[in-house]
Amino acid sequence: MNVLIFGGTGKTGSLVVDRALTRGHTVTVLVRDPLKFTRPNVRIRTGNATNPSDVLAAMRGQHAVIETIGGTTPGNPPTSKPTPSTPSSMPCRKRARVASSASP
Repeated sequence: MNVLIFGGTGKTGSLVVDRALTRGHTVTVLVRDPLKFTRPNVRIRTGNATNPSDVLAAMRGQHAVIETIGGTTPGNPPTSKPTPSTPSSMPCRKRARVASSASP
């Protein structure tokens, strides 16, 4: 499955990237600075998760989107606040015909 992960450079996002790779998924991350992402076997898209055109371009060809921006550190209580990328990602998900979306 093609999986796009927002926030792949963060603590939670890096764990999600590792898990997705372990499960055999093809992983793409959307990052502002590609030099901050060093994991092998991951497709890197440069862009901003709050920019709808960057989000839409990254979502094309994906089967699922996982948002870890603004997520909590594992072991800490979760927050119910929407992530900064939510306003950009939800309409784009529909336009890109991405089947599912999740956040931590």
